[in-house]
Amino acid sequence: MFVAAVILAAGMSTRFPGNKMVYRVSIGGEPVPLIRYLVNKFLKSGAVDDVVVVIGHDKEAVIDAVGDPRVKFVFNPDYRVGMSSSVKVGVSSVMRYSDIVA
Repeated sequence: MFVAAVILAAGMSTRFPGNKMVYRVSIGGEPVPLIRYLVNKFLKSGAVDDVVVVIGHDKEAVIDAVGDPRVKFVFNPDYRVGMSSSVKVGVSSVMRYSDIVA
């Protein structure tokens, strides 16, 4: 079975001061961007075969914050519409080759 992880990082973080995906968190180590922490958890888990990040608002900052060439990015041009549009873009991008989407 092929498992793809889809991480939603396209939103504008309107309830958070700044872009929460690039906000640095320190969980048992040196501070890293939240998006990198999430990506690393999936990659190191051994449970997923592919990690896809849905980007939109502030996309360059998110791509830079991930910093891992194994990660694929898909752009949601309708990121302002809401989270459901990012879910649709993310799941659609992996449907052809994935048995499970996490």
